[in-house]
Amino acid sequence: MFHEIPITSQTLAVGSVHVYRLRDLKTVSFEDHDLVITNYVRNPIDLVWSGYGQLQDLFLFDINELWHTTGKVLDHGKEYVYDLANRHKLDIGNYEVLAFLGACAIMAGLKLDFDCAEEKSKELSKKSFQHFKMEELTTNADALKRFIKLISRNEISITESQANDILVRGALNKHRHDTIPIRGEDRFMMFKDWQKEAFCYFLNKFNLKHEYEGLGYDLSCIH
Repeated sequence: MFHEIPITSQTLAVGSVHVYRLRDLKTVSFEDHDLVITNYVRNPIDLVWSGYGQLQDLFLFDINELWHTTGKVLDHGKEYVYDLANRHKLDIGNYEVLAFLGACAIMAGLKLDFDCAEEKSKELSKKSFQHFKMEELTTNADALKRFIKLISRNEISITESQANDILVRGALNKHRHDTIPIRGEDRFMMFKDWQKEAFCYFLNKFNLKHEYEGLGYDLSCIH
Protein backbone atom coordinates (compact mmCIF):
# COMPACT_ATOMS: atom_id res chain seq x y z
CA MET A 1 0.00 0.00 0.00
CA PHE A 2 2.74 2.46 0.95
CA HIS A 3 4.54 1.82 -2.32
CA GLU A 4 1.42 2.18 -4.48
CA ILE A 5 0.16 5.50 -3.09
CA PRO A 6 2.97 7.71 -4.53
CA ILE A 7 2.44 6.13 -7.95
CA THR A 8 -1.28 6.92 -8.04
CA SER A 9 -1.34 10.35 -6.44
CA GLN A 10 0.59 13.55 -5.83
CA THR A 11 0.84 12.84 -2.10
CA LEU A 12 4.05 14.23 -0.62
CA ALA A 13 4.12 12.14 2.53
CA VAL A 14 2.45 8.96 3.74
CA GLY A 15 2.40 7.89 7.39
CA SER A 16 0.65 5.70 9.91
CA VAL A 17 0.39 5.05 13.62
CA HIS A 18 1.40 1.59 14.88
CA VAL A 19 0.98 0.05 11.42
CA TYR A 20 4.32 0.66 9.74
CA ARG A 21 6.97 0.20 12.40
CA LEU A 22 10.75 0.29 12.48
CA ARG A 23 10.83 -3.52 12.66
CA ASP A 24 9.03 -3.63 9.31
CA LEU A 25 12.06 -2.16 7.54
CA LYS A 26 13.32 -5.71 7.05
CA THR A 27 10.57 -6.14 4.44
CA VAL A 28 11.78 -3.16 2.40
CA SER A 29 14.38 -3.14 -0.35
CA PHE A 30 16.06 0.25 -0.21
CA GLU A 31 17.40 -0.21 -3.70
CA ASP A 32 13.85 0.03 -5.06
CA HIS A 33 12.33 2.68 -2.82
CA ASP A 34 13.59 6.09 -1.81
CA LEU A 35 12.13 6.37 1.67
CA VAL A 36 12.46 9.02 4.34
CA ILE A 37 12.50 7.14 7.63
CA THR A 38 11.95 8.59 11.09
CA ASN A 39 11.78 6.72 14.38
CA TYR A 40 9.53 8.30 17.00
CA VAL A 41 10.54 7.34 20.56
CA ARG A 42 9.64 8.26 24.12
CA ASN A 43 10.95 7.54 27.58
CA PRO A 44 10.17 3.84 28.16
CA ILE A 45 8.87 4.60 31.66
CA ASP A 46 6.27 6.98 30.24
CA LEU A 47 5.59 4.57 27.40
CA VAL A 48 4.72 1.75 29.80
CA TRP A 49 2.67 4.05 32.03
CA SER A 50 0.67 5.24 29.04
CA GLY A 51 0.23 1.67 27.80
CA TYR A 52 -0.92 0.69 31.28
CA GLY A 53 -3.76 3.20 31.12
CA GLN A 54 -4.68 2.24 27.57
CA LEU A 55 -4.83 -1.48 28.36
CA GLN A 56 -6.99 -0.89 31.43
CA ASP A 57 -9.54 0.69 29.08
CA LEU A 58 -9.19 -1.81 26.24
CA PHE A 59 -9.43 -4.94 28.39
CA LEU A 60 -12.99 -4.00 29.32
CA PHE A 61 -14.35 -4.33 25.79
CA ASP A 62 -11.65 -5.66 23.44
CA ILE A 63 -11.19 -9.36 24.15
CA ASN A 64 -8.82 -9.66 21.20
CA GLU A 65 -6.46 -7.16 22.88
CA LEU A 66 -6.87 -9.01 26.18
CA TRP A 67 -5.93 -12.30 24.49
CA HIS A 68 -3.06 -10.77 22.50
CA THR A 69 -1.49 -8.95 25.44
CA THR A 70 -1.89 -11.86 27.85
CA GLY A 71 -0.08 -13.97 25.26
CA LYS A 72 2.88 -11.58 25.33
CA VAL A 73 3.05 -11.79 29.12
CA LEU A 74 3.04 -15.59 28.97
CA ASP A 75 5.54 -15.76 26.10
CA HIS A 76 8.07 -13.42 27.65
CA GLY A 77 7.68 -13.79 31.41
CA LYS A 78 5.32 -16.56 32.52
CA GLU A 79 7.51 -18.05 35.25
CA TYR A 80 8.70 -14.62 36.38
CA VAL A 81 5.15 -13.24 36.61
CA TYR A 82 3.94 -16.17 38.73
CA ASP A 83 6.93 -15.70 41.03
CA LEU A 84 6.29 -11.95 41.22
CA ALA A 85 2.63 -12.54 42.06
CA ASN A 86 3.53 -15.02 44.78
CA ARG A 87 6.06 -12.73 46.44
CA HIS A 88 3.87 -9.62 46.33
CA LYS A 89 0.51 -11.35 46.85
CA LEU A 90 -0.87 -10.14 43.52
CA ASP A 91 -4.01 -11.28 41.75
CA ILE A 92 -2.53 -11.45 38.26
CA GLY A 93 -5.98 -11.88 36.72
CA ASN A 94 -6.97 -8.48 38.08
CA TYR A 95 -7.22 -6.18 35.06
CA GLU A 96 -5.12 -3.43 36.63
CA VAL A 97 -2.31 -5.84 37.47
CA LEU A 98 -2.49 -7.64 34.12
CA ALA A 99 -2.61 -4.31 32.26
CA PHE A 100 0.65 -3.16 33.83
CA LEU A 101 2.36 -6.49 33.17
CA GLY A 102 1.07 -6.35 29.59
CA ALA A 103 2.39 -2.84 29.09
CA CYS A 104 5.81 -4.06 30.24
CA ALA A 105 5.69 -7.11 27.96
CA ILE A 106 5.01 -4.84 24.97
CA MET A 107 8.69 -3.89 25.21
CA ALA A 108 9.39 -7.13 23.33
CA GLY A 109 8.28 -5.30 20.19
CA LEU A 110 10.61 -2.39 20.93
CA LYS A 111 13.48 -4.86 21.03
CA LEU A 112 12.56 -5.96 17.50
CA ASP A 113 12.60 -2.31 16.38
CA PHE A 114 16.07 -1.63 17.76
CA ASP A 115 17.45 -4.89 16.37
CA CYS A 116 16.10 -4.12 12.92
CA ALA A 117 17.59 -0.61 12.96
CA GLU A 118 20.97 -2.10 13.82
CA GLU A 119 20.63 -4.75 11.13
CA LYS A 120 19.73 -2.15 8.51
CA SER A 121 22.21 0.47 9.73
CA LYS A 122 24.41 0.37 6.62
CA GLU A 123 21.46 0.85 4.30
CA LEU A 124 19.85 3.43 6.60
CA SER A 125 23.01 5.52 6.64
CA LYS A 126 22.44 6.21 2.93
CA LYS A 127 18.95 7.48 3.58
CA SER A 128 17.34 10.24 5.60
CA PHE A 129 16.97 8.54 8.97
CA GLN A 130 16.67 10.18 12.38
CA HIS A 131 15.37 9.37 15.83
CA PHE A 132 12.94 11.92 17.25
CA LYS A 133 12.03 12.07 20.93
CA MET A 134 8.38 12.63 21.73
CA GLU A 135 9.46 14.78 24.68
CA GLU A 136 11.19 17.18 22.29
CA LEU A 137 8.67 17.12 19.44
CA THR A 138 5.86 18.08 21.82
CA THR A 139 7.71 20.91 23.56
CA ASN A 140 10.45 22.25 21.27
CA ALA A 141 9.54 24.37 18.25
CA ASP A 142 12.88 23.81 16.51
CA ALA A 143 12.53 20.03 16.82
CA LEU A 144 9.00 20.14 15.38
CA LYS A 145 10.11 22.36 12.49
CA ARG A 146 13.01 20.01 11.71
CA PHE A 147 10.72 16.98 11.81
CA ILE A 148 8.16 18.47 9.40
CA LYS A 149 10.87 19.60 7.02
CA LEU A 150 12.48 16.16 6.97
CA ILE A 151 9.35 14.05 6.43
CA SER A 152 8.13 16.39 3.67
CA ARG A 153 11.51 16.30 1.87
CA ASN A 154 11.93 20.05 2.39
CA GLU A 155 8.61 20.73 0.63
CA ILE A 156 6.89 21.98 3.79
CA SER A 157 8.28 24.37 6.36
CA ILE A 158 6.61 26.18 9.24
CA THR A 159 7.60 29.26 11.18
CA GLU A 160 8.50 29.22 14.84
CA SER A 161 5.23 31.03 15.55
CA GLN A 162 3.25 28.31 13.75
CA ALA A 163 5.16 25.61 15.61
CA ASN A 164 4.42 27.26 18.94
CA ASP A 165 0.72 27.54 18.01
CA ILE A 166 0.71 23.76 17.61
CA LEU A 167 2.64 23.04 20.79
CA VAL A 168 0.54 25.30 23.00
CA ARG A 169 -2.51 23.14 22.32
CA GLY A 170 -0.99 20.41 24.47
CA ALA A 171 -1.69 16.70 24.27
CA LEU A 172 -4.71 15.77 22.17
CA ASN A 173 -4.67 12.07 23.02
CA LYS A 174 -3.90 10.70 26.49
CA HIS A 175 -3.99 7.08 27.58
CA ARG A 176 -2.59 7.37 31.08
CA HIS A 177 -5.12 7.63 33.88
CA ASP A 178 -3.46 10.45 35.81
CA THR A 179 -2.67 14.04 34.95
CA ILE A 180 0.61 14.34 36.84
CA PRO A 181 3.12 16.19 34.60
CA ILE A 182 6.38 14.70 35.85
CA ARG A 183 9.58 13.32 34.36
CA GLY A 184 9.85 9.63 33.65
CA GLU A 185 12.49 9.15 36.34
CA ASP A 186 10.20 10.72 38.95
CA ARG A 187 7.27 8.65 37.75
CA PHE A 188 9.32 5.48 38.19
CA MET A 189 9.93 6.38 41.84
CA MET A 190 6.13 6.57 42.29
CA PHE A 191 5.66 3.01 41.03
CA LYS A 192 4.66 0.37 43.55
CA ASP A 193 7.47 -2.02 44.44
CA TRP A 194 6.10 -4.81 42.26
CA GLN A 195 5.69 -2.40 39.34
CA LYS A 196 9.29 -1.25 39.62
CA GLU A 197 10.44 -4.86 39.70
CA ALA A 198 8.30 -5.89 36.71
CA PHE A 199 9.39 -2.89 34.66
CA CYS A 200 13.08 -3.56 35.35
CA TYR A 201 12.67 -7.26 34.55
CA PHE A 202 11.25 -6.68 31.08
CA LEU A 203 13.52 -3.70 30.29
CA ASN A 204 16.60 -5.76 31.17
CA LYS A 205 15.27 -8.93 29.56
CA PHE A 206 15.28 -7.17 26.20
CA ASN A 207 18.47 -5.17 26.93
CA LEU A 208 16.65 -1.91 26.26
CA LYS A 209 18.29 0.24 28.91
CA HIS A 210 21.44 0.45 26.82
CA GLU A 211 19.44 1.31 23.70
CA TYR A 212 17.51 4.15 25.33
CA GLU A 213 20.53 5.57 27.10
CA GLY A 214 22.20 5.64 23.70
CA LEU A 215 19.41 7.97 22.58
CA GLY A 216 20.08 10.28 25.52
CA TYR A 217 17.56 9.10 28.10
CA ASP A 218 18.58 9.06 31.76
CA LEU A 219 17.64 5.65 33.17
CA SER A 220 20.12 5.71 36.05
CA CYS A 221 17.21 5.11 38.44
CA ILE A 222 16.82 1.61 36.99
CA HIS A 223 19.08 -1.27 38.02
